Amino acid sequence: MLVHDTIAAVFETAKLFLKQKILFSGARVTWPRAEDLPRLEHVPTRLTQALTNAVANAVEAAGKGRRVQVACESSAEAVTIVVTDDGPGLAGEALERAVQPFYTTKAGGTGLGMSVIGDVIREHGGQLLFEPGEGGVGLRLKMVLPRTHSCSPSSGR
Repeated sequence: MLVHDTIAAVFETAKLFLKQKILFSGARVTWPRAEDLPRLEHVPTRLTQALTNAVANAVEAAGKGRRVQVACESSAEAVTIVVTDDGPGLAGEALERAVQPFYTTKAGGTGLGMSVIGDVIREHGGQLLFEPGEGGVGLRLKMVLPRTHSCSPSSGR
């Protein structure tokens, strides 16, 4: 179901889904304040799925005592959700193939997390970008969502 509302509920739901994973990982996760999150036309369940997968991947990559930062940037044209970790990052083939279904660098991974994120962002007319983290350490994943795009018909999954 497509809604035009604040994305605060998406962030709160992702935090609830990830509470135990974060606790057991020992990673330090910072989230934006709910009142600072913008309005956006989106499918809440799908955007929650993408955010949950992105943060889960970052938490796994960062590990005990390391940092994961979840942020949201907003402009007149787009809302960008940014997940940054200070883990090992991705380079070469891993970076090129990150969103391919069933490709994984993790033992026991399914290779679907990044693929699902890519699907959700495309359904919202957006773009998924990867950059090195601060000082070249870790990974910064950016989910760029345009404000003026209606979600594709298949996005109601």
